Amino acid sequence: MNAIPTSIAPTVDRGFGEELLQTIDDPSKHGVHILFNSFWRYVPDQVRQKYLDVLMNDPAQRSFIEERHYGEPYSFDALAALPADSLGHALYRYIINNNLRQEIADAYKAYHDSLEKTGVLARMPEEMKYSVLRTYQTHDFIHLVTGFPTTGLGEIEVQAFCLAQHRSPYFAMWVSVVTARMTYLHPDKITATMDAVTDGWALGRKVSNLMVVKWEQMLERSVQSLRQEFGIAPEGRRALSEA
Repeated sequence: MNAIPTSIAPTVDRGFGEELLQTIDDPSKHGVHILFNSFWRYVPDQVRQKYLDVLMNDPAQRSFIEERHYGEPYSFDALAALPADSLGHALYRYIINNNLRQEIADAYKAYHDSLEKTGVLARMPEEMKYSVLRTYQTHDFIHLVTGFPTTGLGEIEVQAFCLAQHRSPYFAMWVSVVTARMTYLHPDKITATMDAVTDGWALGRKVSNLMVVKWEQMLERSVQSLRQEFGIAPEGRRALSEA
């Protein structure tokens, strides 16, 4: 097979490379979401188109994106009143137990909208804009249905799971950042990190696409019935121990 001439092969923009290194050095200061939003200013046209093609060539994702479903805010008190085994009540406990902000998806949308006004997201495809906003709404539901915990390794599992189901650069960046960190900064974490990546990826490849589910319409369903419907073990995935 002939090699692709280097003159036409896409390369990593060095400006973006510096931002990538900032995220690898300290994701708490330069988060993956910042890297993702910056990506579109630097990405070569052919790579941008490939991501869009992968996204829209999946019939389920294409239909979901064209519909532009976006869940309305839910009542925290209403979640608490749902049956103890329901998805909605599980979401209520999840928010309380992890000291999370109920409105985190709305907060990200406001941040996204502010970036739009500055022109930072001008080259991000409209389909991807919708996709990332919806991803923030579905993140907690993915944790609950899969059983992946809100630990460091659990978050890696979820991101790898989502990458297996939805080839967004956001999830790919998550995986590339954590694997770069284990390689260059924390070799003692290689085994635990790769176990988390492969565990999440394997489940994401195995089960039906959870990224296109309207979870807000299933709040009264039991978590176990949802796991059974989507091909996940009744107890969810056994969490990896923290390294």
